[in-house]
Amino acid sequence: MAFKPNIYYRKQTPAYLKYLKIAVCTLIVVIAAVWGFILYFNGQHVKAPLLKFLSERTSFSINCDEIEFSPLYPDVLKLKKVTLGNSQIGEIYVEYDLKSVITSENLDIKYLYAKDITFDSRDLEALKNERFRYKNINILKLDLINSPLYLNRFHSEHADLSAASVKVSEQGVISFGDSTLNAQTGSIDSYKLKKIHAKILSSENTVALSEVQAQMFGGTVFADLTIDKESELIEFSKLSINNVIFQNYSGIIDSYNIRAKNASLTNCVLSLPAADLLLGQVSGKVEDLRIADKGIFFDFKGKAGEISKPDLLVTAEDSLLKARVEDNLLTVSTDGKLFGGEYSSEIELTGLNDSQSELKVKAFALKNAKLEPPIELYNRLKFLLFSHNTEILEFKVDNTEFVSHIDQLPLSIKAVNLSCEDIHFDRQTQKVKGTPGKFRLSTDSAYYSDLFIKNTDFHGVFSDEGYSVIMDRILLYNSNASASLSRDFAKNTFAFKAHAEDFDMSDLNSSLFSKLFNGKISFDADLIAQEDEDTSLSITQKLNGSVELRSKSLLISAFGLDLINGGNKKDYELNLRQLLNSIEGGDCGFYSLAGKASVENGQAKIKISSDLATSHLTLKGNYDTTDRIIDIKSTLMSLAKDSLTSVIIRGHVTDPTFYITALLRGAVRPGIDESAIENDEFYTAADGTVLKVKAKKLTDKPNIHASDKDQVQIHVDDEKKDKALTPDSVVLY
Repeated sequence: MAFKPNIYYRKQTPAYLKYLKIAVCTLIVVIAAVWGFILYFNGQHVKAPLLKFLSERTSFSINCDEIEFSPLYPDVLKLKKVTLGNSQIGEIYVEYDLKSVITSENLDIKYLYAKDITFDSRDLEALKNERFRYKNINILKLDLINSPLYLNRFHSEHADLSAASVKVSEQGVISFGDSTLNAQTGSIDSYKLKKIHAKILSSENTVALSEVQAQMFGGTVFADLTIDKESELIEFSKLSINNVIFQNYSGIIDSYNIRAKNASLTNCVLSLPAADLLLGQVSGKVEDLRIADKGIFFDFKGKAGEISKPDLLVTAEDSLLKARVEDNLLTVSTDGKLFGGEYSSEIELTGLNDSQSELKVKAFALKNAKLEPPIELYNRLKFLLFSHNTEILEFKVDNTEFVSHIDQLPLSIKAVNLSCEDIHFDRQTQKVKGTPGKFRLSTDSAYYSDLFIKNTDFHGVFSDEGYSVIMDRILLYNSNASASLSRDFAKNTFAFKAHAEDFDMSDLNSSLFSKLFNGKISFDADLIAQEDEDTSLSITQKLNGSVELRSKSLLISAFGLDLINGGNKKDYELNLRQLLNSIEGGDCGFYSLAGKASVENGQAKIKISSDLATSHLTLKGNYDTTDRIIDIKSTLMSLAKDSLTSVIIRGHVTDPTFYITALLRGAVRPGIDESAIENDEFYTAADGTVLKVKAKKLTDKPNIHASDKDQVQIHVDDEKKDKALTPDSVVLY
């Protein structure tokens, strides 16, 4: 048997394995160190040195709640709940060029994202000026979410901005390339905006905005525009305004410099306080819009669904509209519907922003309409006409119905035709003037209350020096009359003429008169006051001419003049109301009525004679046209010549006194109603007590026998009775 030797042989390790172990251990140590470095310098461990670095480059303190940083990506940083002075940022994500942070004078940022920003304006200004001690800050891509934004005059506290190529220059000027802005709310100066969208391109000198969309003034604006940063000129290459309400445009005119070659309006409302105009549902094109030096210039062509003059309660509808505003002049031309008819106008208003504005109506036409003016129109019309210096060059109304619902003007007209030229309403003197002004008026089928007027035709002229009005015709049912009136203020002259032949008085029967009429009259009036060397004389003092009245047969109800010459032999002293009341019980028939008033230097001599139903009337007297005092003596002789009454009328024409003296009574005839005379009258004294009016005493009656001129001679002897009691035998001088 064989024996193995008792000897141990040690195995030898290869050299390469030894080196491999060393390398693996070293790698593990390096990896552990790297991961330790990464873990140590991720998050809060980098917070202190980073905040220290940033704070050293600004004038205010910087802090944050959380920082995300990785040495693997040293050019990426994320911060949450950052505080810069008085400002706060919810979240910041930034990708930057690490070399520019450490060694360059300019900071280059590849991407900056910031969210939920609340900026103090002073902090923002400091950041622009300090720029973390870099000369320029360049941001390749910027996203701001829910951030305050200040762009020229635009301001929003909560806006989203996505911008490219943003640069904050050494001068603190911010510029950027293509950008997009979105905001739910914002403002331009004091003007509020909603739902804002715009693409923005900012350069060193200008800001260009495209695809702009914003809600403002109750509507929506679409626009493309550029803003010059130095002059603040806003120039629109595109402007579309929809459903906007312009209530106070003066603030825009005073504060902005705007130009737009073309613009469009759709369904807008425009208020012009200086012209007291409200334009609604306005749509059309604006050309050459310029707002500069507190002035506005533009041309507009389009339509307006409504044009209102609030003070007159007048509204036009569906109007074609042309307007031009230049400097302080507004020119408006319209063509549409008004008062249920058709109208057109051309109006100029100067002094838009001046209390001394002037209104010129170059042309106005209305046809086939129906006017039912409210009482407010009458109350305001005079004020409005004189609130400007108003000039009406041409004014026409054709085939227009007029209906008044005002008690003071119970007038309705089936068709009115009116034309006026060159009429001026002077604000300073509150007078109507002309150069000369002209007018022509005709009506068809009119009612004043229940008085029917079939046709009228008027025409006339007037100026500062006077006027002339001619009534070519007024036709009632069956009768017509004509008249003319002229006045020269410079020469202090006056002329009046009137004529009617066989005018049927029954045409006047209406509620306007307390009496009824039947019969025909003819009258002529020719009165004139000529120029006189004595310029102190009034028109009435130098009035001359005549008035004549004729009628074969005329009946007036409730006007029984015959009653004065009847009843008991009794004297009366009556005022006008008492006389009319006392004779209402009878009617009066005039036969072969002839009356004439001859006027010389303001003194009228009146003579009237007529047969009544039972008496003959003779009247003579005087009337002073200046003082309006009458002095008339008349007699009533019964046709049977057995009753005679004297009536003397004296006093002011509006309240004369009638002195009635019964000179002779024969057969019993009805007389005046004494019960109507004795009706009590009452008045309120200054202290509020109600007192009874005292009747006049007969002792105040003039003595009709006091002089030969007033004496009435009555012959009662049988031989001379027939001759003595003829109407011609009773003569009043």
